[in-house]
Amino acid sequence: MAKIIKLNVYEKTVYAVQVEDNLYIDEIGIKHLSPSPENCKNTRNVPPALRTAFEHLAKNHAARKKVEDKRAKFLKEIKQQLNELEKDECAIMKELRDAKGVISRDEFVDTFYEALPDRVKNAMKQYGYSAGSTPYALGYDNNHIYIIRNVMVSKYDKNIPYAYEEYDGNWMMCDEAEEMEAYKKDIKKNEKTLPVSMPINSYMWTGDKFSTWYSGVYEIAIEDDMTKEYAKELAKKFAR
Repeated sequence: MAKIIKLNVYEKTVYAVQVEDNLYIDEIGIKHLSPSPENCKNTRNVPPALRTAFEHLAKNHAARKKVEDKRAKFLKEIKQQLNELEKDECAIMKELRDAKGVISRDEFVDTFYEALPDRVKNAMKQYGYSAGSTPYALGYDNNHIYIIRNVMVSKYDKNIPYAYEEYDGNWMMCDEAEEMEAYKKDIKKNEKTLPVSMPINSYMWTGDKFSTWYSGVYEIAIEDDMTKEYAKELAKKFAR
């Protein structure tokens, strides 16, 4: 038989049935977790129809909790199985790369960076460049290594001549921005080039909170299989 109590809430007294150790549901369907003992009072004088309804509610809650526990257990098992399959897939992909004599993209980028001469790596650290990041507002593909430097030029500033606020509040770049002197001035002010012969791709773009950014990107094309030897060759070529 379900335990029914009188519960003092909302400046009135209501009946409530215990459905779990510290969980009660009152006569209008509101749940009460760990109600204060001084607000609870045992009672026996419960109208028969109400007691029957509370018994049905308690049984329903118990059955539902049992099903939810089964679902949670099932989902946990499925997640574990998927994690194992993902690990297996990673191992298989490595097996495939090993069979072809190639390495992963992350390994390729790391090998490329480590093969750069100190003068280039020191300049990258000095100016805040990173290798392998995804450039913003620039076409991205897996057939390039990107060496990137991002600088926030302004924030909460709507007085940028080459940007404007859309009707929906988005902060956008003007179509003719690249032709404007203010744009060119900000490019020149924020651009920091590396000691390499490859030209840099510098551009401005807009972000959230009315922010305006500068990005400087070097795009190194990957035109052969991703091997350690080729990564080192690209690094040598880039550092000329």
